[in-house]
Amino acid sequence: MVHGGEDPRFIARRLMVTAAEDVGNADPQAFILAECASRAVERIGWPEARIPLAQAVIYVANAPKSNATILAIGAAMAAPDAPVPESLRDSHTSTAKARGHGSGYFYSHEDYGKEQDFLPKNLRGTKFFEPTLPQERNWRDGREPDPKKLRTLWDEWADASPEGGDVPLDGWAAKLGTTREALARALQKMVGRGWAIERVLRVKRE
Repeated sequence: MVHGGEDPRFIARRLMVTAAEDVGNADPQAFILAECASRAVERIGWPEARIPLAQAVIYVANAPKSNATILAIGAAMAAPDAPVPESLRDSHTSTAKARGHGSGYFYSHEDYGKEQDFLPKNLRGTKFFEPTLPQERNWRDGREPDPKKLRTLWDEWADASPEGGDVPLDGWAAKLGTTREALARALQKMVGRGWAIERVLRVKRE
């Protein structure tokens, strides 16, 4: 593109699109670096700007790829229109309150563990963003399981397995709405004396 006489600013713009569309949240740093390279092209000028531009190209080319972001926004824009739920409508005036605006709203900072559904009724249960790579699931991985519910599962399992064994992480993660990673972290904190957690990598011949 450079030898063909393309404007470096156009190259930088296309690189940002590639970083967002083809890399996405598999490595968000790719978009940041592409955007920085774009500003460098504007400020430094040619030919020195070829260096940060090449740096960003190399990073984006080698970054893990995921198109989950563009699929998510595509699915969201294709979803049918729906009114904003009453609980999310402005309720600062008496007229708004009389109409039911704000009814059912819960201030999440008072209890982060309390589940809420912010989607309109006809879209509830719809998932737009479907991450496939571990890097994209970091938000869900950080969601710790409910300690009381986990304690109940652990006590039942410990009573039934006095000698230890494989903990059913997948089943527990599904019940608790968390991930194996977050569940393992919580178990390490919960398991008391007399128990030792082992990390095992099993390999079998196909």
